[in-house]
Amino acid sequence: MKTRLMMFVAVIALFVFNGCSDSKESYEKFSSELTIDEQIEITKLKATYATRRGLSNLKNGVDKLLDSDILKMEKNKK
Repeated sequence: MKTRLMMFVAVIALFVFNGCSDSKESYEKFSSELTIDEQIEITKLKATYATRRGLSNLKNGVDKLLDSDILKMEKNKK
């Protein structure tokens, strides 16, 4: 019972502290206060993320195609 109460208090504290953070992490709100270097860094990070996400999606698609082709080949063997 004590453990559950402590976990509940910890979760509530996490939400309270997380909700109170007002920093540059909310870039939409503070975008006018960012320096040019910070804006460039954000753009680089967004591009890196988009590239990696696209490559991951491409890899997953290729893997699915190869898996289905391998299954077809195995069925044709029998």
